[in-house]
Amino acid sequence: MTPEYKPIGPGAKVPDEVELLRVQWVEAPLRFRAFMTLYLLIAAWGGMVGGHLLTAAYGNWITWSVTLLILEPVGVASLAALVFLYWPNSWLGVVVQKSMHRAKLATLIVAACAAGWLVWVILYFAAEIWELR
Repeated sequence: MTPEYKPIGPGAKVPDEVELLRVQWVEAPLRFRAFMTLYLLIAAWGGMVGGHLLTAAYGNWITWSVTLLILEPVGVASLAALVFLYWPNSWLGVVVQKSMHRAKLATLIVAACAAGWLVWVILYFAAEIWELR
C-alpha cells in the first residue's frame, strides 16, 4: 500500500503536531527561544554544510550514506523548523512534518549504531577477560 501523494503548497493545512510545536514555541520563555534558535541554527548548519564538506572530501558510498541518511535529514528538519517557528503562517508546517519523519529515522539509525558499538565493546572486553583466565 503506497501513501497518497499530497502536494505541498501555500493552501496546505498545518498538521496538528506542527501546530502544537508552534503553540509551545509561543508560550516558551525568551531564554528558551533564544537557546532553541541557536541550537537549530547549529544543527541546520552542521547537517547541510557538514554533509556537503564530507562528500566533497571523501566521495565514496559510505560518506554519501551517512550524509543522505543522517546529516541531510537533520539539517533540513532543523532549517525548516527554524523558519517555521519565526513565520508560523507559512506553508512550511507541512515541510516540517515531512522532514521530521526522516529526522526521526536518522535518530534511530544513530541510536542503533551506538547500541551496536556498545554491545561490541562489552563482548570484546568479555572475550579479553575470558582469555586472561
